[in-house]
Amino acid sequence: MVTVPNPTDDERIVPLDAALVAGFWTHCRLSKSPDRDERAQADQWYWAWDAVFRATRTSVDGVVALLVALADAAAGDLERLAYLGAGPFEDLLRYGERPPTPTILDELDRAAHDNDNVRLAVRAMWWGDNDDPRTVERFTRFGPTY
Repeated sequence: MVTVPNPTDDERIVPLDAALVAGFWTHCRLSKSPDRDERAQADQWYWAWDAVFRATRTSVDGVVALLVALADAAAGDLERLAYLGAGPFEDLLRYGERPPTPTILDELDRAAHDNDNVRLAVRAMWWGDNDDPRTVERFTRFGPTY
């Protein structure tokens, strides 16, 4: 669970569930639409994007299951999987407020090993010189960045 602001600026708890996954991808689709009205509708789903952002940046419990669900919802869509890798996956592994725990690293490693969608998202990450070399090695073994 993650706390996010709702439209009235009150805070609420958002469960890491199917509704969040659907809301995240709805926000992404609408925010990139060529249709101005659809882009305006994306604001209704911003809460979902923000909840995923906060969950990955703060390494909340259940974040790997959330990332797996997001990747599976984008199955076969390389553009969305790349967005997921360059966004939430990087937020978790590179830009978080605290480094991911060994448990999170192990869970994500297993997920990338077992799940093609997660593996493709991991491969979309770009690594920097300041990243932990062990983490980089651990996840670049799944293939080159595309």
